[in-house]
Amino acid sequence: MAEVFLSYLDEDRDWTRALAEELERHGLVTFLRERDPEPGDVLLQQTEAAIGRAGTAVLVLGATALTDPQPYEEYAVLLREAATRGLRVIPVLCGDAGLVVPPFAADRLWADFRGLSPAERTAKAGDLAAIVRGEWRLAPEHLDQLRPAPPPAAAGPAPASFVVVYARADADYGGRLVSWLSGADLPVWSIARLTWGSEYTREIRARIRHSIALVVLMSPAAEESPDVIREILEGQRHDRILFPVLTEGAPNFLLASTWYVDARDGALPGPAQLRTLQRVYREHVAGRVAQLPPPRQPAVTATRTPSGLELARLRASLADGELEHADLLTTNLVLAAAGRLGCGWLAETAAGDLPAGLLRDIDAAWAESTGGRHGFRRQRQLYRLQHEFGGDFAVLATAYGWRPRPDGRPTYGEQPATPKYGRFVRPDGPPPGFFPTLRNPQAEHYPGWHARWRMTVLAVHRQLRSWPIEG
Repeated sequence: MAEVFLSYLDEDRDWTRALAEELERHGLVTFLRERDPEPGDVLLQQTEAAIGRAGTAVLVLGATALTDPQPYEEYAVLLREAATRGLRVIPVLCGDAGLVVPPFAADRLWADFRGLSPAERTAKAGDLAAIVRGEWRLAPEHLDQLRPAPPPAAAGPAPASFVVVYARADADYGGRLVSWLSGADLPVWSIARLTWGSEYTREIRARIRHSIALVVLMSPAAEESPDVIREILEGQRHDRILFPVLTEGAPNFLLASTWYVDARDGALPGPAQLRTLQRVYREHVAGRVAQLPPPRQPAVTATRTPSGLELARLRASLADGELEHADLLTTNLVLAAAGRLGCGWLAETAAGDLPAGLLRDIDAAWAESTGGRHGFRRQRQLYRLQHEFGGDFAVLATAYGWRPRPDGRPTYGEQPATPKYGRFVRPDGPPPGFFPTLRNPQAEHYPGWHARWRMTVLAVHRQLRSWPIEG
């Protein structure tokens, strides 16, 4: 059996030794650097050899993990092994209840052993041993259900499946929905498949990028969840079909213009919705993209002032360098301010419905995060709308790099016909003024989306006519 390598600081030696003994009671072989090398052995060589033999590494993080350089050095070796041969690395938190997870471990799902009684620690050590062995075992950490899964493959896309997205508070319904899809012989994946040691950001993004469609649970908890918002944006970024299921409250602001299933009575989707998903799956297998029914929301929704939380999300996405996510959030902020979330676009005459203060806040966020490279002011420098109606959208789109130049010189857009959002925002460096694009990928699943996008852009830019052109 492959060894379990335990990495720890000197002050956590006794705690780690006790954990190793618990794991050994479950039949695992463990390695502790100060216990197992024989007299005369070179410690560094023995440690590296033990890492090479191990199938799992447990990184014990105590109260001083942020200040001591030792875990950073040893973890670098563990990361190399994880990348090259699939070593599972599981961070385990111990000691001070106020510990902040170090950034080098923050992207992996950790096991929290802090504040446990002896009996609770014994039980959780059993969960950890089961995960190491690859056995099914419930573990209530971070998610309501955690299922052991092999480390992600070093190469190749994640298997295509329906990805079920939900907040932790909705895990009960999410689990029922996963079982319902599985029972219909549809491939399905959810965060319940993650376990301690999973690189959850990378794995979730890979699953979404290669998904058939996203089945998104909408609820107040989901709308407040940064993870759910990020996963919806990632799905839109890659032109995935989104199949929202409303379990409580109102539709998510990112999905207000999307057809959805009303499940606020707690019932699972019915036969008609199952047939829709089966059709989506058949079309995917055949190499085609299926169409969902058109939105059933009214064309105009009540005006809603965007909250400070939504502006904060925009700034956070920009700070993280997630320009596409920030772009999509910008579109939703604008639509919400004009009361047009339900239809997903603006009429050309809707310029007066847009509060100038919000547009200035959005512009400031883009300008500050990109050094003035993007934002409405940068766009004003590149193109000045001259007419009350019927502005030259083709000239505007060329100026921003949204389409090729008439002289044939390449710009950011790769074809005269505007591609869907996923290809439109290729990651090879957008030109100045490219963002915000005001595109709504969910509307692009339906005919006539390009004309609606054009009207949205011109409506916003008419509101910007009074802004001075600088530079």
